[in-house]
Amino acid sequence: MIKLIPVTTSEEHVHLLYALLEERNEAINISHTEMPTMQQHRKFVAKQPYRAWYVIEGSADNSAGEGMDPTMLGAVYATHQNEIGIFILKKYQQQGWGPVAVKKLMHTIGPLPAVVGLRQGMWLANINPKNEASKIAFERLGFKLYQHTYAL
Repeated sequence: MIKLIPVTTSEEHVHLLYALLEERNEAINISHTEMPTMQQHRKFVAKQPYRAWYVIEGSADNSAGEGMDPTMLGAVYATHQNEIGIFILKKYQQQGWGPVAVKKLMHTIGPLPAVVGLRQGMWLANINPKNEASKIAFERLGFKLYQHTYAL
């Protein structure tokens, strides 16, 4: 069982989100090419740039046992363009947390309606082509390949 806790500017959340950035490698990154400073990161978190942004909290042994101390496992967000992003700390990856968090996010909020030229009225996941684990995870959730995007 997991909880989605809205991201705040608390030290705990800021440090978790920074740790998630530090763990990213070239097979995961699509949004930035260099690591921000902690000051830049704090400003980014304070802007609350996403439609919904949550810390994923659960018990580290993946049980729903009563009395288990909650652990911050990662973060999940939804953009105003209906894009979903998910990052799990490496030590908790491959334990099923990501798909559970994505399902909970999609059940907590629905996609925004389509607006021509702005967004599709469905959930999207932008995944680095080298990130095989994420591609498989989203396909198992029912997502289908929709487009290939190129950058210059």
